[in-house]
Amino acid sequence: MNSPIKKEEKSTKEASHFTGYHFQFDVNGHHFEIKASANSGKESVWLDGKLVSEHHTIRRRSCHKIKVDNKLYEIEFYVAKLLTGEVHCSLIEDGTHVATKKQALSENKIVTIAFTVAGGIVGFAVGFTVVTYFAGKLTGVDIL
Repeated sequence: MNSPIKKEEKSTKEASHFTGYHFQFDVNGHHFEIKASANSGKESVWLDGKLVSEHHTIRRRSCHKIKVDNKLYEIEFYVAKLLTGEVHCSLIEDGTHVATKKQALSENKIVTIAFTVAGGIVGFAVGFTVVTYFAGKLTGVDIL
């Protein structure tokens, strides 16, 4: 039986807006693979090649709980820095921290800024359209 090693490290793989985040942990003969989208909030946890947990979230912190061999494993996601997209992924076994890995979106600041600006423009356009549509319906005045 492998002894869990308590540590914090930067993951060797870099995250991107296109491929998302990808973390791996090996503990007690089990291989955890965690994938998360940088855009949609979808998170998937794979244990020994089988999908065991999946959900969407828009929060800065989320947790997946998985029971294996009478042990409770928790996979915690924490978005540490919104602007750079830095995410911390922690593995906890029966309440004891095993390891934390970190990934941030591409170091290319231009790509990060471009996605942020594009998201803001799209969000503004959609919000403006929805508000003006419903404001026109409620007041009976055609705003556009």
